[in-house]
Amino acid sequence: MIKIYGKNCVYAAIHAKSKLETVFVCNDILRKDNNIVSLLKDKKINHRIVDKAFMDKEFGDGNQGYGAYRSDYVIY
Repeated sequence: MIKIYGKNCVYAAIHAKSKLETVFVCNDILRKDNNIVSLLKDKKINHRIVDKAFMDKEFGDGNQGYGAYRSDYVIY
C-alpha cells in the first residue's frame, strides 16, 4: 500500500485512474470543497470522511485534509 496525501496529489491520482483503495477526506474540508465527495461517488471510489486527528496521525501534518491509499506498484 502506498499513501498519497495533499489536495493536488489526491486529485491527480483520481483523474489518472490510479488504483485507489480508499480516499480519506477531512470533515473540515467539505465546507470548502464540496465537489470531492460527488467526484468520488461518480468514479465509484471507496471513501471515508474523517476528523483532523485521524488525518494527521495517518498522513502527517502536510496532508491538507486529503489522503488516499493506493495499491502497490507491480514491477516486472
